[in-house]
Amino acid sequence: MASIEELKATVRDGTQAVESGLQILEGAAAEVAETSALAAQTLHNSQHPEIVKALASLAAAEREAKLTLRRFAAAKERADTYLARLG
Repeated sequence: MASIEELKATVRDGTQAVESGLQILEGAAAEVAETSALAAQTLHNSQHPEIVKALASLAAAEREAKLTLRRFAAAKERADTYLARLG
């Protein structure tokens, strides 16, 4: 059976992994947002079906990145709360 200290160490390791993931995802989300904005500016008013699909895909990727960032932040917050309760 694991001790409280071992449990806390495992949660801290998980929190560090989440923080690393957040940094990577923040960089990727910024790239997606920039790419999406540039594509929208460059291809505005285009009605070509492939352009419309591409812009929709970029918008969806941007939304998913934001949602995932929120999930990662919530996971870190919950882990920090759990650690605080463990003492």
